[in-house]
Amino acid sequence: MRQEEQYQFITRELYLEHQFIKQEDQRTRAYICSPLSAKTDEEFLENMHRARAYMHYAAKEMGLVARAPHAYLPMLLCDRIPNERALALQFGLRLLEESDILMVCGDRISLGMQGEILHAISIKARILTFSYPIYKKVCEYVRKENGDAELIVVDENHSFMAGKEIPTTENMISESEYTGLLDARDRLCRFCQSESANEQSSFTQQVCTENSANIGGLAGSRWSQHDRECEKCQVTRLADDAHSEAEKAGILSDS
Repeated sequence: MRQEEQYQFITRELYLEHQFIKQEDQRTRAYICSPLSAKTDEEFLENMHRARAYMHYAAKEMGLVARAPHAYLPMLLCDRIPNERALALQFGLRLLEESDILMVCGDRISLGMQGEILHAISIKARILTFSYPIYKKVCEYVRKENGDAELIVVDENHSFMAGKEIPTTENMISESEYTGLLDARDRLCRFCQSESANEQSSFTQQVCTENSANIGGLAGSRWSQHDRECEKCQVTRLADDAHSEAEKAGILSDS
């Protein structure tokens, strides 16, 4: 992987992992429907990465909360094992039911995508397409299932989502945004994810530098794990640790 590709990958993942930090978020939740199956392992991985790129574009350029289970589940469930593939598909359909809109991405509709589209039609979910050929195909499914055609929309202003472009640095966040995301992550309590607690209590921090090479002009040492906790969580953890040690030592009373 080239240095520029490493930077793109890291910035994209950092941006996506902050989607649900704000629990009061009221943004539209979009389910990404895009191809995963492929003839070769390389193409399969490329489809996984493209699904993540679709998520990133939907979040950054369209202001949506995006989710694509097939962008990450293949790292946990093998798509070639029928039972595990079925489990992944079942999870995807359940997640689709918790989404506000289905976004059909890419330039083709795979068998798995067809199942998701048909499910979206059955639950009367909104469906957004990004090219007329795909829109026309989805409309055929709607007619066969006696669905509501008014729920299907085509928006050709996002050619990247139609699979006509590859990810570029223009679709990635800037270096200042990248640094800001790292700083924001490092200010969060590792237990309750509270940021406001930083203003009223001290934190402990352990930085684990795994790579000192520069990534996209940024110091790789910034890509680190943090071990911060707010005062409330720290007190709770210390109390739990003390209780556990006392229990092991057999000095706790029965009362």
